[in-house]
Amino acid sequence: MYHGNPTRNPVVIRVVVAVLAACGLAFRLPGLARSLWLDEAWVANSVMAPSLDGMFHYDAWLQTSPPLFLLLVRLTVLSLGATNWTLRLIPLLFGVLAAVLMFQLARITLAPRFARAAWALFVLSPLAISFSRTLKQFSAELAVSTALLLTCCLYLQRGTDKRFRLLLATAAVGPLVAYSSAFLLPPVVLLVWLAGERPGPKTFAPRGHRWRAPVLAAVWGGMLLGVYVFCVRPNTSASLHAYWADDRSAHNFARNAVTDAYSLVYDLPVPRPVLHSTVVRAGVAIILLAGLALSVLRYRHGRRKWLEIQALCGVPWFLLTVCSALGLYPVNERMGLFLLPAVALLLTCDSQLIAYFLLRGARRRRLVPVLDSGLAVLVALLLVVSAIRQPIHAAAVPLEDMSAAVSFLKGQFREGDRLWVHASGTETFKLYQHLDGWTNAPVQSGHTGWPCCPRGVVVLKGSGREADVRADINTSLPSGFAGRVWLVYTTRPEHWSFVGIDESQVLDHVFVERGCVKGTTPVFYGIGVGLYDCGTGARDRPIVSTH
Repeated sequence: MYHGNPTRNPVVIRVVVAVLAACGLAFRLPGLARSLWLDEAWVANSVMAPSLDGMFHYDAWLQTSPPLFLLLVRLTVLSLGATNWTLRLIPLLFGVLAAVLMFQLARITLAPRFARAAWALFVLSPLAISFSRTLKQFSAELAVSTALLLTCCLYLQRGTDKRFRLLLATAAVGPLVAYSSAFLLPPVVLLVWLAGERPGPKTFAPRGHRWRAPVLAAVWGGMLLGVYVFCVRPNTSASLHAYWADDRSAHNFARNAVTDAYSLVYDLPVPRPVLHSTVVRAGVAIILLAGLALSVLRYRHGRRKWLEIQALCGVPWFLLTVCSALGLYPVNERMGLFLLPAVALLLTCDSQLIAYFLLRGARRRRLVPVLDSGLAVLVALLLVVSAIRQPIHAAAVPLEDMSAAVSFLKGQFREGDRLWVHASGTETFKLYQHLDGWTNAPVQSGHTGWPCCPRGVVVLKGSGREADVRADINTSLPSGFAGRVWLVYTTRPEHWSFVGIDESQVLDHVFVERGCVKGTTPVFYGIGVGLYDCGTGARDRPIVSTH
């Protein structure tokens, strides 16, 4: 009975859940067919390598995507063909799977009113939505961490042989899809060990089932060791470590750890200005500390569940921030996305404990409708904020529209022309050259201004120098060259900020100094195409086009 309270009406609840599910899916679908950008392009090129060894150890780039994720994308491409949307299909399916698993996780751990809020925090996360339509492994990591939390909670609730096998299978497959699953190993193994210490019925993990924890640790740890030896170690370098390293000289370890810990909250669908507020920062700290204290209090009264959730969600959060502060593992929005279910679950769990503690006694009946209304308003606000931050028209806009650029160049390129692709565009150009069937393009590639991290190339932030750019182009295209030259490069400001100099402007200066006539070319999202007529007279008038 809901006694006239609409927030407890079963029909209203089903409608709310259906709306959240529909919006979560609708936000993830737009943009699947847009042009892939650099970070996606080299993953796509590795997936389409001639051999599996070439995919796992891609010659041109350090392969940071886990092996099973790559294999699933490869099988999809072989089955459905190579297109923008088929290359992104596996990340989308992992994103949807993560949302389904989180729904079940919230349902079995929290009261229904708080479970809906936890699910909204998860399914409406702008970053989770973005990586569901991006050819990177981060939505897969999100699905794996959610699956591990779910299977562990199921086992802790009822430690049957069937549930242990499910947890063991998830732990065995997890490292093949998500290297980040290593952060969940310590708390999960510890809780399985402690569960084996409990007296109880044979089907509920009684004494004598302590062997399950060592077996779980051996299988999980063995898989992590295997992927490290065969996949991670061959695909690392000093450049990769330097790329992720932060300048922390001005801060101490404790401040770094606190900053990194709070940064994971930014994955939630909450406006940035709100999260920047000192009051909100203090509020998050109070919720976490009060929730931990109440969990300990509940544990002393025989309720293990809440302290188990604290450990299951809080320990990986703590380990990740410590590793980041020590420079062992980077924490940023996408690298920390795998902990989104832990962050959302822990915050809502602690909020539930606090709310029920404050509402105990005679006041509960009068104030529960207020609580329900407040949570309903919160879910509605999260939906509005997520919709504002995920406009459908913007989702279809590519970061780098190399697909359109290659199609344009293929139609305009003539015999005797030269095509010079800057290092910032080599992978994306290679991808769309293949997809567009332009196999005979006489491409020359630049060797300066690399992003992170090509194999065998030292990449340092801010190391770009004009002299290196001039030497590179002069080697490929001597000053006496006569003919049309096409330049292709990225126009993303963050790339040139990393390099330390906008090399496209240096290239333009070089050709202007040579007396080349600059043509007018279309404008593409994130990609610059330059045309220079060098010493050919009026053989071709500058192209004037719109895009």
